[in-house]
Amino acid sequence: MELYGDIPTLLWYVGFDAFIPFSILTNYANAALIEWDRFLETERRGEDEKREVAAAMDFMAAGGTPPVLPPRRAHTQGFMELHFFFICAGQVKFWVDQLVRIDGGADLKELWKRRQPAFGPLKDARDFLEHRGKTLRAQQPNLGARFGTAFTFTLVDNKGQVRDVEVDLRTALAPITETYEEIVATILRRPRRRSSARSGRVQAARGREMMGTDG
Repeated sequence: MELYGDIPTLLWYVGFDAFIPFSILTNYANAALIEWDRFLETERRGEDEKREVAAAMDFMAAGGTPPVLPPRRAHTQGFMELHFFFICAGQVKFWVDQLVRIDGGADLKELWKRRQPAFGPLKDARDFLEHRGKTLRAQQPNLGARFGTAFTFTLVDNKGQVRDVEVDLRTALAPITETYEEIVATILRRPRRRSSARSGRVQAARGREMMGTDG
């Protein structure tokens, strides 16, 4: 999956203070893309593993006793990758919040008002996986389960409210990519900010320094 490149020309449209959260947002959007690719690849490898485990279970059902079930490496790796994907999604949401707040533009505020609800289940998944013990202590049975393309869990929030949540893994990446790309398109539709050539060069140099490039 193709990653997003740095866009130093956005400095002409948002200024340096807003460019900082945008740059961090880009890093987390790319991290989510990388992790999603890894998750899908692990899912493909996991099909062979599932067949091995099923064969062992059939052997047991027929009266056999295998000394140990085959190791579920892909299953464990896939869980780790999905967990980190949700962490990245939560960070994408956080840095969009910061960008919209610092930028202050009505266009980005309207965009985020429309887009933000789609991040709800992703952030819920992140919160659940980071604080799964709350679900256990509340004696809720669903500590996270996969049913086909759905990831389901019972979330206990900071107020003690309990609710069941389902994340459709077929569309889990879409809020990140669609929001990021609409943010870029929205900013680039703005008129260029008034600034001297010198201040523009200074801002560009600061941007390159922040992004770890040298011109």
